[in-house]
Amino acid sequence: MKFNLDHWLLQGAIIGKVGKWVEVFWGDPQAYAHEKDLTKTAIYRTNFFREEAKPWQVFPKSLRFEWKEWRDFAQQNAPPVPSNLPPLLWQDPSKEDFKKNFNEIRREIMAGKIIKAVPLVYAKAPKARALDMAFSHALKQSPKNTYIYGCWTSKEGFLGFTPEILFLSEADKKIKTMALAGTRKKET
Repeated sequence: MKFNLDHWLLQGAIIGKVGKWVEVFWGDPQAYAHEKDLTKTAIYRTNFFREEAKPWQVFPKSLRFEWKEWRDFAQQNAPPVPSNLPPLLWQDPSKEDFKKNFNEIRREIMAGKIIKAVPLVYAKAPKARALDMAFSHALKQSPKNTYIYGCWTSKEGFLGFTPEILFLSEADKKIKTMALAGTRKKET
């Protein structure tokens, strides 16, 4: 299967373990409401700003690379990052949003609807550069012992790194994941 970086940058996703492997996804994804409906690898793409009716994204095409192969390919094909790129202008997380989120969680716990939750706040920046620039910069900055993740369209998306174990790649190339903040009580 031929991988086209330009098409992937328009709409795609990435997961991987820095220094080990990466899997890229592209094409027009099909959206699913429930995990039980999935038959192949899907990216959970909630937007945190409103209820997402179909957060599971299944891309028609995917390709797995060993990390060195991926870095070599990307460095040869990704556009260079200009040295005079202005910094992003980040807006700090809102204390009021945190307070509102915390109080909502507290009401849900008191009502017995949930057992635990993690209040969410976020910093944001206006789109100040093209994804190809962000991608090139991310490749150069990829921290060791982290996981890379991302999912985007031509209008919005995310790309980041985390030290938290998001997924494991087994010898049989199956990807396993674990719930972190969204955990629930074990069924008995």
